Parts: sequence; structure tokens; C-alpha cells
Amino acid sequence: MAAITLDYPLTSLPGLLVGEGQSFQGYVRDGMLHVTILATTSVSAEPNDKRVAAERFVTKWAGKGKLLFKEELDTDPRLAYLMAKHLR
Repeated sequence: MAAITLDYPLTSLPGLLVGEGQSFQGYVRDGMLHVTILATTSVSAEPNDKRVAAERFVTKWAGKGKLLFKEELDTDPRLAYLMAKHLR
């Protein structure tokens, strides 16, 4: 039996949480191709999963932090250094 392989960039399917080597099942019904991908419920050591977890964290917390007042920074030089280093 001959096989046909179709390649689609993952960027064309935003929001699809898949990683390298993940398998899926598909079938044709009523003129439509139906594809089922098993969802992963936990973050594993795979680089793609780490990226997804990092994106979720950044999306959730972006813009939520508050800068400290100068008086607070002056009391702890290490805190002032960390604020300058990480919050630009």
C-alpha cells in the first residue's frame, strides 16, 4: 500500500500543544479528516513542554509586578541590584 506524507508547520496550528515524536490518530468521515492528539497533562522534561510552561507563566504574570519605592531599595543594596538587573 502506498503512503502519502503531508508536512504542516506547527506555527500554522497555533495553540496546538504537541511535541517532537508525539503520535496521533486520524480518519476520514463525511469528507473531513479528523485527527486526534492525546493531550499531555503534565510538564515533562521535553524542551517543547518547558517552552509551553514558560509561555503560560509569562502570559499569566506579565505586567503584574510592582516596582519598589526608592526608600525600599536604599535599605537593601542586594535588592536594589536585583531590581536593576531583572526589571528594566
